[in-house]
Amino acid sequence: MAKDNDAETPQDAEGPEQPQEAQPPEMTKAVVITQVRHDEEKGRDELQRFIFGRPQWALRVPRGVEPELVSDFIKDRLTPEAPAQAYGNALRVLRFYERGDVVEPLLRALKRQEAEADDLRRSMAIAQIAGDIGTADEAKQAAEYFDTVLVPHPRTRDALREMLLTPLTLAPEGALEKAEQRLKKEVDQAARSQRESEAKMAAYDRLHAIQRNDLPRLKRALDKKNELAPKPPAERRDELVSMYVSQTVVGGDYIRTWVGRLIRRDAMSGNAEAVRAALLKHVAAVDSRKLGDPNVAYPFVRAAQAVVYLQGRLPMQYHELYGRVQDKGEHFLWDDLAL
Repeated sequence: MAKDNDAETPQDAEGPEQPQEAQPPEMTKAVVITQVRHDEEKGRDELQRFIFGRPQWALRVPRGVEPELVSDFIKDRLTPEAPAQAYGNALRVLRFYERGDVVEPLLRALKRQEAEADDLRRSMAIAQIAGDIGTADEAKQAAEYFDTVLVPHPRTRDALREMLLTPLTLAPEGALEKAEQRLKKEVDQAARSQRESEAKMAAYDRLHAIQRNDLPRLKRALDKKNELAPKPPAERRDELVSMYVSQTVVGGDYIRTWVGRLIRRDAMSGNAEAVRAALLKHVAAVDSRKLGDPNVAYPFVRAAQAVVYLQGRLPMQYHELYGRVQDKGEHFLWDDLAL
């Protein structure tokens, strides 16, 4: 089953049963980012391993770390000399922990000193952090730096995929126009020399594939993000939940995570009961006879985990169905605790 590596009520022959209301505890718990369960030493060790460790360790953002410790660790350890991969991993951590206080010090590292492709990837990751986690003003500042400094840089030709993703994270404060123009320039240049050697033909094919395949997908994701972002939470709630539990969503993992963050923000803003109700509809839609089919189990598991993560409880029959799923996966709205 697909999962977020940072990446639904039984039916019988007579038709679907009606979902039963989850019975809340006497005092409803507040929705929090994570249930803190690591002390400072363990928390720092988890962050160190995920952000700076070998690639196979960066599979899933560690849960259970004190959110303020996340900020302190990133401010202290994510220096301008840190590898670009560490910045990319830190971005994933920040998307889960929502630590906007790190954005301003990271933006100060953008000093027009990029020389190599890895420098550009590092700066693009900072721009993406500002777009995803920062204020509108911080996103605008990052968008201007991206358009005027990073996109035109000669070595950006070696970081085109990162370049194309950055406007999506900066939306609605950023735009795709400059990046699209730069990609077209690279494709046109490669086209003129493609017949000179096999290597140049392969380079052209790679660039043309990005323009032909990646760019249209990016535009669809950008349109969807710009459509949903300004809507009031109540107007977009059902659509966001449907997108979150779906196996296929425009924009892929990025949009699915962004949608999960909006759902969580909605719940943490006093609307947890309404959010959980929307998720329980998808829990209740499961056909219990087909739980062995990943296409059936996937939306059920994602919705069930999100209900519990957002401090809800599953009715007993769905709790039992959840236990029958073999490959549950661990998804964005999940704190890696027992159901």
